[in-house]
Amino acid sequence: MNKITFISMRVLMGLVLSFSLATSPLAATHQDSADSRHKTQTHAKKPSSHQKTSASQQTRHQEKKGKTSPHKTSVAKSASHAQKKPHQARKTAVTHPTPGIHQAPSNNKKKAHRATSSHNKNKNKKTHHSHQESPTPDDVIIKTSHRPVHQPLRLSSESALVVDREGHTLYAKNTGEPLPIASVTKLMTAMVVLDAHPAMEEVLTIESEDKDRLRYSHSRLREGSQLSREQMLILALMSSENRAASALSRTTFKGGKTEFVTAMNTKAKTLGMDHAQFQDGSGLDQGNQASPEDLVKMVRAAAQYPFIQAATTRKEMMVRPGKKGGPLQYVNTNPLVRAGSWDIHLSKTGYIDVAGHCLVMQVMIQNQPISLVLLRSYGKFTAFADAQRVRQWLRQN
Repeated sequence: MNKITFISMRVLMGLVLSFSLATSPLAATHQDSADSRHKTQTHAKKPSSHQKTSASQQTRHQEKKGKTSPHKTSVAKSASHAQKKPHQARKTAVTHPTPGIHQAPSNNKKKAHRATSSHNKNKNKKTHHSHQESPTPDDVIIKTSHRPVHQPLRLSSESALVVDREGHTLYAKNTGEPLPIASVTKLMTAMVVLDAHPAMEEVLTIESEDKDRLRYSHSRLREGSQLSREQMLILALMSSENRAASALSRTTFKGGKTEFVTAMNTKAKTLGMDHAQFQDGSGLDQGNQASPEDLVKMVRAAAQYPFIQAATTRKEMMVRPGKKGGPLQYVNTNPLVRAGSWDIHLSKTGYIDVAGHCLVMQVMIQNQPISLVLLRSYGKFTAFADAQRVRQWLRQN
């Protein structure tokens, strides 16, 4: 009996001692230290999204069953605390004071929020303003497409002049010096012939005197060929036929070519062509010279003659210069006239080696007559290309 009682008292004392240790402050401190170390480890190593989900699910599952141990509950709380930390960090970043922006005191959350919102609005305004100052290429096109384009006119001809209806100079290049004008001379020849009022139906004959002894240029009108004065004048203007021009200057006045050249120079002075001089009626002599300003005056005067207008803008003509020979087909020396896409009121081409290729025209561009002079164009089609550039330039500007 005593032995049994002794054993029972010993067991009871063991239980009391265990209970005392479990509830002592030292045990609590030890438990808190363990929990602190566990929390520190949990914060030091962020759980992955998969771990967060698993811990949360496990905690909910155990709470439902009511079997969650104190240690497991501590782990779940730590995981939940770690899961909330990123959101709190982001929240802190949003409300962090920005240098240069006035912020309200930290104890006034509403004022801090308003200051932060004001900063975000100002930032958005600055960003939008910066975008306006550096527009995209498409913005540039939109902003400048309504403005007129003023492109410089670059011509290959050595001398050029463009004048409008009122006589205002629209473009000028090397216009101060008199230059050889080659067959452009034939415009003056035509005015002198028409001013003399000869019989236009009179038949003229090509003679040996009409051959070119200066440059030996080719002509399809052989010696002895016969055409009316009207036909001769059309060929001289349309196709720049030299022998036809020579026959006209030889037969218009009783004094022959000498009197004719005198009449040409007199007409030039009447028109105010102060720098012009003429030596023959065909333009083969390089002494036939004029400045671009002189030629504008001559073009404007020649355009007042309906016959000259019609002849210089005619595309082609067929003639029978002799009884024995067949018909001869002539075409206009200006391809722009032949193309038919221009509204040309007067045209004349010219060429000798010292003058280069020459072109004068009166054309309608933008519903107004434009006088155009192009001299010393050294390519065969350079003057015509320059004329195209002038028309395009006037249309754009």
